[in-house]
Amino acid sequence: STHRDAYVGDFQVILDSMRTLKIQLSATMHQIDAAAAQVSAASDQVSTGAQSLSQGSMMQASSVEELAATINDISANAKRTSAAAEAAGRRPAWGQRGACGRPEQCYGQNLPVL
Repeated sequence: STHRDAYVGDFQVILDSMRTLKIQLSATMHQIDAAAAQVSAASDQVSTGAQSLSQGSMMQASSVEELAATINDISANAKRTSAAAEAAGRRPAWGQRGACGRPEQCYGQNLPVL
């Protein structure tokens, strides 16, 4: 109250206590407001970090998928090359026994002509 002189005796002490309580509660409310602002800022940072982490994880998963596809392609090419090399190893080479010198000698024998 602005009429301090209206409070006499024990009421003066009560008025002073109420004013002190008001000041302390006001200070506490300001501290709570400041803490809430800090919590809000920190939660924004956590949210941003979580989004960045999520994007990084998605990019990494995509890279792993591409790498797996590349490894599968390399494996398939290696199998084809191995099969071709094995087949080539079973064929007689030029100049080896069994090769024909003239086409008429090779007729029906499925041998290469020298």
